[in-house]
Amino acid sequence: MILREHLGPFDTWGDWRGQLTQLEATCLPGEAWDEAQWQQFSLNSLKTATAWMGQKLVGFLVWQPLGPGEAEVIKVGVDPQTRRVGVAKMLLNHLEQSTAPNGRVLLEVRANNTEANGLYQTQGYQKIGVRKSYYRHPVDDALLFEKQT
Repeated sequence: MILREHLGPFDTWGDWRGQLTQLEATCLPGEAWDEAQWQQFSLNSLKTATAWMGQKLVGFLVWQPLGPGEAEVIKVGVDPQTRRVGVAKMLLNHLEQSTAPNGRVLLEVRANNTEANGLYQTQGYQKIGVRKSYYRHPVDDALLFEKQT
């Protein structure tokens, strides 16, 4: 598996951008960004890492650096056919080691996403709060997690 980090405007990222928007729509239905939103966010301070098996995009992680040693996960998605083989762990480890060494990483996740909640807890994330009815389509609470790196 290969990991790549992407900087600069979304429209310069290459032909695989369609794979990213399609994977995001599969992983995060109702919450996926369109290409214009990806372009806007890529021009700000959001960063993206992708995981590849050969020529196939199998995962992505988008995060916001919050300051020295601190980052917030914005989006994580892994191809349903390649889940449970360490893709999300690899992406999180990349973020923790490259962006927030000796700092902290924050994230939120749907309360009903038991698979992701379990992953974050086994990776050392601690639940620090709840945002009631935070998500739409369908309505769900957001669990807030933090990890000291």
